[in-house]
Amino acid sequence: MRPAVATRCTLRRRKRLRAPWWDYQGPGAYFVTVCTWRRRRILSRIVDGHVVLTAEGRCASEVWSAIPAHYRGISLDAHVVMPDHIHGILILQGAGVTVGQVVNLFKGATTTRIGRLWAVSRPRVWQRGFHDRIIRDVATLELARRYIDANPWRWTG
Repeated sequence: MRPAVATRCTLRRRKRLRAPWWDYQGPGAYFVTVCTWRRRRILSRIVDGHVVLTAEGRCASEVWSAIPAHYRGISLDAHVVMPDHIHGILILQGAGVTVGQVVNLFKGATTTRIGRLWAVSRPRVWQRGFHDRIIRDVATLELARRYIDANPWRWTG
């Protein structure tokens, strides 16, 4: 009898990233983190606790800031573009889209713009998926804002 052969599917199962009990399309606030492919430091440099955006980082910041223009019922709060990731607070007010759809719009539009910069049709810019934290109250919103504001000062790069 042959031993069972482990396949790629049996070795690595992806963990479910979204909370199954939460309606990601309904009104809510989210602290979102999106990381670059292989954590490449292409978006900015941190100089004395201040963010200095690269051309790629300017693309990311501009696309992030334009999210409300693409979806009614979405507003933004604090955000920061770090060398290898972006943190931002999304506020959905019955926009008819999920957090995942908004992040996918952001990643796709940013990838297109950076591809033009690099003269590459489909560059690898972002890691698969994203991390989010549901913000349920004003105290948690304040903590997220402070974390975002202090993030460049904590950077040890």
